[in-house]
Order: sequence, then C-alpha cells, then structure tokens
Amino acid sequence: MSNVFSFKRKLYYDTLNAVDQTSAVFLLGPRKCGKTVCLQQINDTHANSEYYNIKNISLDDANALYNRIIKDINNSIDRLYLIDEVTYFDLPEKVIANIAFALGGNNENKTKVVFAGSQSIALEAWANRAFAGNAKLIYGEFLSYSEWLKYKNIEEVSAKTYNDFLYETKSFNTGFVTLDDYLKGCLEETVQSNLKTSNVILHNECNKLDENILKNVLYAALIAQEDRPTINNFFDRNKLLREIRSFMNEAYQSIGSEQVQQRIDRIFADRLSSYSTKDIDTLRQALVFLYRCDLITLSYVSPENSKFENIIDVYKDLCDYYDPKINNKEKLFRDVNISIKYPMFYVEILKEVLQEYMPKELNGTMLGGIVECHARGLLPQKDQYEYHNNGREIDYVNYSKAIAVEFTIRNKSNKETAFNDLPYDFTNILLTKDIDLQIADNNNIIRIPYYKFIYELSNDPDYLNKIPLPNCGLNNTKNYN
Repeated sequence: MSNVFSFKRKLYYDTLNAVDQTSAVFLLGPRKCGKTVCLQQINDTHANSEYYNIKNISLDDANALYNRIIKDINNSIDRLYLIDEVTYFDLPEKVIANIAFALGGNNENKTKVVFAGSQSIALEAWANRAFAGNAKLIYGEFLSYSEWLKYKNIEEVSAKTYNDFLYETKSFNTGFVTLDDYLKGCLEETVQSNLKTSNVILHNECNKLDENILKNVLYAALIAQEDRPTINNFFDRNKLLREIRSFMNEAYQSIGSEQVQQRIDRIFADRLSSYSTKDIDTLRQALVFLYRCDLITLSYVSPENSKFENIIDVYKDLCDYYDPKINNKEKLFRDVNISIKYPMFYVEILKEVLQEYMPKELNGTMLGGIVECHARGLLPQKDQYEYHNNGREIDYVNYSKAIAVEFTIRNKSNKETAFNDLPYDFTNILLTKDIDLQIADNNNIIRIPYYKFIYELSNDPDYLNKIPLPNCGLNNTKNYN
C-alpha cells in the first residue's frame, strides 16, 4: 500500500469516532477529497467490516446487498457496512429511507452503516429526510497544510514548506486528473442525483451550466482577488487587460516572451468576457452550484461606511429567486467577493495558463491571492464580509465573532491597515511575511505569519477561541464552533 493510502487523516478518525456513537454515518465532502480512501482504510482496520462500491457492482448485486443489510439489521448481526457511491443504487433515497426505518425499529441493533458518495448535497438531503437528525454527518475536505506536514513527516512551518504544499498537494489526490474533468464530474453526478430523488433537492439546479461556465467563474475569482473588475471593465478590454497584467505581474516579469504574455492575456480575457456576458440567472446558478460543491466561498462586500446593518447572506440571497437583493450583474460584480476555497484549484489554473513558465516558487500577487482564498476558506463563513470605508478595506470581518483579519504576505505597518475604521472593538489579526507577535499592540493588532495562521486554522479546530478577546462592548465571550 502506498504512503498516500496508508496515511490516516482526520477524516478517518472522525468517521471511526462517529461509528462508535451511532448506527448510521454519512461521509460528506467535495468530490475526490478522500472519502473512498477513508472507507477503505476503515475496512482494513475495523473488525467485521465490509466495503462495497455500488458504482462497481451490478444492479442485481446492489439489490442483494441492500436486502442483506436489512436482514442483518433485523437479526442484530455485528457488522459494519461501508457503502461507497450510494447514488448508484437504482433508488438510493428509498434504500437509505428503508435502512433508516429498519435501524429505528431494532433497539438492540449491532449492525452499522456508513454511507458515502460523490454527490454530498443529495446524500445530506436524504440523510436528513430519512434519519431526522439521528445519523452522524461527517464533513471531509481536501488535504490541509497541517495534514500534509504530518504526511511528509515535516515539523517546519514556514514559507518554504507552505510553498511546497501548494505545489505537491495535487499528487496526494490521486484521483484528480484535470480541472475540466473534475467540474464535468460534479455536473454529471448532480444530474444523476436529481433524477434519482423522489423529492426535489432544493437549490441543486444545474440546467444552465456546463464545465466551461463553472471554470470561467473560477478564473474571474482569481482576478477579483487583485482588483474586483466592474461591469464596465469587463466590457472594456484595455481596462481588463491592465487588471490581468497587474495580477500576473510576477509571471510577466519572469517570462519575458511577448508571445506567451499575449497567450496569457487572451486566455484570461476570453474567459472573463464569457463570464461577464452570461445572464444573471445563469451566474447565480453557477455560484450556488460551486458553493454547494464546497469549491468557493462567498462574501458580501459592505457599502462604504457601513455600520453592520442589513448585511446580506450572499448564499441565501442567490438562492432567493422571488425577492433577490442581488438582482443584476452590476450588483453581483460589485457586491460579491468570490474566492476559490482550496489552493489546489487555484494552483491548477495558474499551471494551466503558465504551463512550462509556471514559477518554482510563488511570490507577490499570485501568492497573496492564494493566501487570501485559503485563509478565507478556513475561517467561519457565517456573518462574515469584506468591510469598506472611505476607500479603505478590511478583507474579513465577522461581526458575530468580533474578529477582523487582513490577508497579506508582507510586513505592513499599523498605518497601512484600516482596523481603526471599525465602529466596534474587534480581535484584529494582521497576517505578515515573518513577524510573529501574538500579543496585541496598542492598536489591538495581533501579527501572525500567513503560513503559521493557515497551519493553526487547519490543525486546531479551537484555534480562534484561543486568541485573546479584546475589551469591547460587543461580546464578552466567543465561540467559533
């Protein structure tokens, strides 16, 4: 067995712990994040377990397996069933519902079932309908920086090892081929799940989408990290090219080939132009789809001088087709921050564009964009937004948690930040290149190197609770769980 398959991740231990506590567990998470490997590892280490991939067996064998599970539950047989690719049952929602009914009717049950599949949205909906909160839902993610260090047996948390993680993490995800294939798979599995559900899975529509539309959104998210294009910039090719070149400045300087630079301009400009010409309903559906696939984060960009009133929940508004607050493309481009959640996808796009000119080490704007996306994806998503005030901004503000974060990879001075513009006292965190001062200064600013902050967020679920709370009238306690 290779090191990739023998290395046990947090997902493995969380799932085993859930199995100890309940009879039904649902293993959820984005496609190819490691759910199958987790089930196979449990099958190798757990007594009386059996692993089945429904996608790889015949319909008759799948039906026979279902009947055997029901029989074992009724007879209280000590066995753990590990069922992968559940959506490939002929009637997966009915299978799950009947297993839930059997488990609920056996008070001395010893049979346990773990369900997993690539369409986590459908599985979660079916789990909630069938088990009404009596099943454990375990959420997996792609390999984190802290897990990668453990996998490589490295103790050094540094800019170098973080850069190595960015470049090597894809090799850990052995099932990942190309970004196009990945997005196409997400769509195909969503269509299949929608066809197999007996009730509508809310906000799971994808009839307006293809992999190119989704990919264009991800390209737009990259450029928006540097300077959010307005609707006018999308239709002014010269302004758009200036923004692209600003974002790719480091690459342009190192390449030195006008022909390659023109290729980069064309790829980005064509995709951004295609993105901008889609109708608002298609764009809304694309954002909801990518968000539910756990590939992007969505943040509201506050109006100038906002006092935190009426902050929009972007996801809920995008799902509201009857009274949407974001009802045109101008508002969407201006008011919504779209970030790629996992750095692996960010790096894949850069590799696709730069090809043989991909630098061996990321610096400047490209690294800063990855750090912002990565850190934003690890922070609490509820009640968070990007704060703007008199032309200044704070990248991440969470009102209910009393925390504000400035994403940067250099050593900024206090004057270069906008923390003092906030109308309340917050725990202010300034990411740095290498300054590590985790005791707040007179301006209530804590400084943490960007790679250390990302490591701590990915390594310790309780990390934010351990950061000192400022003396403020907003909250006396905080809980980020």
